Amino acid sequence: MKYLVTCMVVVLFLLGCSLGGGHRTNHNDSVSEDEAIAQVILETQRIEFPTKRDKVKGIIQGGGPAPGLRIPGEFESAAMREDEDTFIVILTEYWSSDIFRNENSPAHATLTHYWKYKVTDGKVEILEDDGDFSPEFVE
Repeated sequence: MKYLVTCMVVVLFLLGCSLGGGHRTNHNDSVSEDEAIAQVILETQRIEFPTKRDKVKGIIQGGGPAPGLRIPGEFESAAMREDEDTFIVILTEYWSSDIFRNENSPAHATLTHYWKYKVTDGKVEILEDDGDFSPEFVE
């Protein structure tokens, strides 16, 4: 019986290590990048963006008088590994200038705005916020 319990403990330990419970020497970039994206989404509460590398259709909630602007668009999440423990995550929204634009935006174009984050040791830091004037910025 003691031998059986010892074998079960060893098997569970090895299984845990192979599933990521121990130190990983082979990185699964897809999973790690997706985890970084999910962390940014959770911390920034930008729930309209996908929590993994993807691009989805949705509604950009803008400002203005209640209920506010509702602009059809797309939301894209992307990430890349910068080094062993650091990821760069970029969240980009897209919309048609035929539906929403300011006086400096071109007509009949796809407009974009993005947010760039650095994820290191469980911390999320905004690096950049740039692009076209987003419907979100309307007051």
